[in-house]
Amino acid sequence: MITTQIQLNPRRRRHRPYLVGVGLTIVLIISGAVYAHGNATGVVKERMDMMEKLGKSMKTLKSLVRSQSEFDAGKVAELAEGIQEVSNHVGAKFPKGSNDAPSEALPSIWEDWDRFDGLLEQMNVESAKLGEIAREGDQRGVMRQFVALGKTCKGCHTDFRKKKDQ
Repeated sequence: MITTQIQLNPRRRRHRPYLVGVGLTIVLIISGAVYAHGNATGVVKERMDMMEKLGKSMKTLKSLVRSQSEFDAGKVAELAEGIQEVSNHVGAKFPKGSNDAPSEALPSIWEDWDRFDGLLEQMNVESAKLGEIAREGDQRGVMRQFVALGKTCKGCHTDFRKKKDQ
């Protein structure tokens, strides 16, 4: 495992609005996942577990990016690789007809599969970039790339996940 220590740049405060938004999205994802998992079985449970893993990784990344102390680039790279690995397999956990409760998947996933699949590919690319940037030791780049990865997650959830009140 590569571990690089980088001192935080005091100018990182301008990234806080983005990080707060990404952080709130992640908290909502995780809290919703915990509630929904109660009755899930089969492929729906498997994908919910995968998504929960993604959410936990993003939450940990957020805390690493916002850390007031030294930054652990090796841990960021490790988490990014885990997200990339999940992004390679999560699409297979969305077979047609697997959107019955407690699934939070919208029928639009299967109606616009190319867009959904494209967002999974984008997650793969963005997480790979995050890992590369972390291994290079570029902390400011890690912050920017974390935001880009978070936008990919948010885009998918906005278009393809039921709102909590539905």
